[in-house]
Amino acid sequence: HSRLEARMQSESDLRDRVQTLEEQLYATRRDHEAALGKWENDKLDSERQLQRKDEIIGNLEKAISEKSMRTKELKHKVESLSMALKERESDLKESQRDLSRATDQLADCRSSAENAQSRITQLNTQINSLQDKIFDLTSHLRDEETAHASSREQHRTDA
Repeated sequence: HSRLEARMQSESDLRDRVQTLEEQLYATRRDHEAALGKWENDKLDSERQLQRKDEIIGNLEKAISEKSMRTKELKHKVESLSMALKERESDLKESQRDLSRATDQLADCRSSAENAQSRITQLNTQINSLQDKIFDLTSHLRDEETAHASSREQHRTDA
């Protein structure tokens, strides 16, 4: 009888052991499936993040390319403006030289005008002097004509 009990106990222990192992297997399978699901979700998240990073990198590359083009355009504009500025500086220097020449010519004209005014003053002085001499000579001639006429009249009266 005791063998039967021992055998039944052994079967019961084996059943308990099988049930425990089945529960552990189920729990392990459940944990594995949960871990696998988490891994798959993490993988999808990683793929989405990589895709987003690729989009960001693409956008950055596009922006860099656009900035590079804009920089080239601005560099070209700066070069054009620099050339135009050099031309304006050259024009300004030429204008300054023209102004300097004109200023020198104006100074020469002013000097010539002053010399001419001085000469006019000298000539006016000479003209005035000659007019005085002419007046003196005219007066002297009148005096002589008067004296000569008076002398002829005297001769006629005497004769």
